[in-house]
Amino acid sequence: MLVRLGYGTDGVFQPILDGDAVPVDHGSQGGTHIWLNIQSYAPKKSLLNYVVELTDADGNSVGTVKGNASTCGAGWATVKNDRLVFDDKYWLGAQPKPPLKLTIAESDGVGTSAGQELKITLR
Repeated sequence: MLVRLGYGTDGVFQPILDGDAVPVDHGSQGGTHIWLNIQSYAPKKSLLNYVVELTDADGNSVGTVKGNASTCGAGWATVKNDRLVFDDKYWLGAQPKPPLKLTIAESDGVGTSAGQELKITLR
């Protein structure tokens, strides 16, 4: 099983690479979030559960998103436009302390797991 993170809302999967500056969306109701795409490859039909967490340089959690995707058989499953919402204290324009760490952990519920860890900045 493979898992990777991407971003963007245009329907095209753009992978997030280590060191990337990820765009932040300041919502119309005051919220701050990152739009994420999650792509996973499973060798068989699976229900994939994932957790994505953003932490600051001190290890404090800035935001978390959880979800799942199912595959009909072997192949890629993509979750598009999942929102990782920042902690309330970052909604007022304060930036989390860099460098930020974006991690994803995924499991198919039967013992197969995968993960990815990236250092990012926000733009």
